Amino acid sequence: MAGAYRCSQNQPLPEPGEEPSEPGGEEDAGTAPGEPDGGSSSGTADGGASDTSCGEGDLCQLAELGAGNGAVCAITTAGAFVYVLSDNGTAWSVPKSGGPLKKLATATAAPTVCGIEIVGDNVYFTGATTVESVPVSGGDTTIVSSNYLAGLTSDDTHVYWGTIALAVDRLTLANGAIDSLATGNFDGQYLRANTTSLYWTSSFGSQISILPKSGGSLAVLTLGAARASRMEVDETRAYIIDTVGQGIASVDLVNGQVASLIVAENAQALGLSESHVYYGDSSTLDRIAKSGGASSRVAGQGVFLVDVDEAHVFFVDWNRSKLYRALR
Repeated sequence: MAGAYRCSQNQPLPEPGEEPSEPGGEEDAGTAPGEPDGGSSSGTADGGASDTSCGEGDLCQLAELGAGNGAVCAITTAGAFVYVLSDNGTAWSVPKSGGPLKKLATATAAPTVCGIEIVGDNVYFTGATTVESVPVSGGDTTIVSSNYLAGLTSDDTHVYWGTIALAVDRLTLANGAIDSLATGNFDGQYLRANTTSLYWTSSFGSQISILPKSGGSLAVLTLGAARASRMEVDETRAYIIDTVGQGIASVDLVNGQVASLIVAENAQALGLSESHVYYGDSSTLDRIAKSGGASSRVAGQGVFLVDVDEAHVFFVDWNRSKLYRALR
């Protein structure tokens, strides 16, 4: 799972209705169809030093963006690869086992709110006001939309994003059609999806909006005193970094009841597996069961972004230049 992240920690969201400002290869026999060839440097740009022999150890550095390549502002995983977006608008891939970074494409303008998603054989990533796509192996870039504001998410059949017109637009992968949902009601960030619905937090984090994918009325959950600065969802609950409660909390997606999981005063990164919530700050990465309880340490270093697959946790360091892998 991946999400859209702001390119600067302290940069405010565009106000509702305000447009965001613009900041001034061949596959080998060992590469699955549609996946980038992480073991070849042909047709690639090396973003910096990479550890090419991670093996199955506890913690290893997969890659590092070199000077001039920007800072990582979004991360996602799919298949055998990790994909990141840097704040200059460049999408990269690197094998989960380590290897050279491969430059896939660069957006038409650097993003204000970052997002990167993988669906099928394509990478979808954000520019300043665009959603763009490129094959996972690199190649020509396609502008999917020029109406992007914030939030990027996907499922197996669609890609979704929030628009400057305050709608949620949806790309249907089967036919390439784009239609608008929740016209005039998108006011926030951190757009997420589960099997049935789309979810997003309001600009100030005090509400979660819920829109059925199949159509229907928009529902709004008010979070009481809690304020969400990050959000992930599963089928029954949302998991947030609560800036008022200074920690990690879960939210019932039916009645909006907020339950504190743990105090984590400076949490920045948030990720989700089927059983645990992963959260990181400037010095550590920890995890806690979705039902609460004691937390456990995953890595003793600062974490700005995190994503989780079936076996590993992938995270970007606090300086947003190095990409690591750790066991879950």
